[in-house]
Amino acid sequence: KDDRFPTYNVSVYFADGAINDMEQGVLGITSAAFSLMDTGTIRYNQKDISDNLEYFGASYNSTVFHEQSFYNISGLVKDVVPTVKKICHIFREATFPKNELKKEQQRRINGLKNMVNNAPGIAHRAFREITLAGTPFVNPTDGKLKDTYKITSKGLKQVLDYFNDKVKKRIYLSGPEDVLKLKNVFLNDCRWTGEGATFQRDVTYTAKTFNGPEIHLVTVPKANQARVIIGRFMNQDESQNHALNLVASEYLGGGFSSRLNEEIRVNRNLTYSIWSVISGQKYYGRSIIGSFTKNETIKEIIEGIRGVVEQVQQGKSSKPAFARSQSSLSGSHPFKFERSGAFLGELIQKDHLGRPYSEIYEFQKQVRSYTYEDVSKHIQNVFDWNKMTILILGDKSLLKSLKPLGKVKVHSYKEFL
Repeated sequence: KDDRFPTYNVSVYFADGAINDMEQGVLGITSAAFSLMDTGTIRYNQKDISDNLEYFGASYNSTVFHEQSFYNISGLVKDVVPTVKKICHIFREATFPKNELKKEQQRRINGLKNMVNNAPGIAHRAFREITLAGTPFVNPTDGKLKDTYKITSKGLKQVLDYFNDKVKKRIYLSGPEDVLKLKNVFLNDCRWTGEGATFQRDVTYTAKTFNGPEIHLVTVPKANQARVIIGRFMNQDESQNHALNLVASEYLGGGFSSRLNEEIRVNRNLTYSIWSVISGQKYYGRSIIGSFTKNETIKEIIEGIRGVVEQVQQGKSSKPAFARSQSSLSGSHPFKFERSGAFLGELIQKDHLGRPYSEIYEFQKQVRSYTYEDVSKHIQNVFDWNKMTILILGDKSLLKSLKPLGKVKVHSYKEFL
């Protein structure tokens, strides 16, 4: 309940996501079903839907992950019932008109083909495919170029019906008490009664082993700088201490005073930006360090990153900087929830992970409880250099500079589109 403003937020959690694509035989079809369902229904075309929801001042969007999906709606409380009724109509009566689908497919194809100009986008797609190979999470949630041609109106409708009728849902609301009248809208208009909708995605996979470091060069023609991503896949049992992940991420590469930024940017002037993240999902996690540099300093930045990580792992790095990172992370935590929509997102994530809401309120205390030794040991595990995948995106001429670091596998960027 939030009476501060006459606005509402609705977040619908679906207990399945893009892993469903493999069962449908078309990668990216789940994401497409959610994002394209407003292209037309049995009664309204895309313009009608857009004009109507714009009249109500509504914002709406979907996000599809591998094992879960979300649909978010927000707007003014006075218009909440007609807005959500319209959204329910779209969920139930979307037809995915072939002419609109064809336009969206062409936009998608053009976007992927033009990704040669989006170095961060290609780098992250390639890094995912290389490091998550052999797991259910390897494919991009929006599919690849070859899959775009396989998406049909009939297939999209089947996916949407599956999520409506078979997949378990939880609905999260924020706003004045008036938003509770949406219960009947969800029951009668969306027809989300819960009956029969019990499927919840459960994921199993063989734990990954590592023989590293592996070096991969993804070539992009005429690239005038090199993008670097270093990290690895974390098995489920390695990735579940979420507070420690955040503390370690903040200290190593979370801001201007982080160890990587101070050494690689400030002291060595090798880049303008460098960051790190250690994130844990429900079934897996990833540790990542990302940056970019001039072509001629690619070897130097990789060796510099390794040196910083090893200093931290050996307990030789700055302990006062660790105290500042703790204070920054702890002090900024409450401000994450100034928007009630952000708080809903935190509740959804806790439920998805099966973790208690109390962790939200205990977070600051937990952050301050970790010692430098705790963080050093954690970084030693998740950034063990012998387990790392080192991905460089840039011109093929970089191969000469990379060979002294070890065996390099070369890919064309087109492999990952």
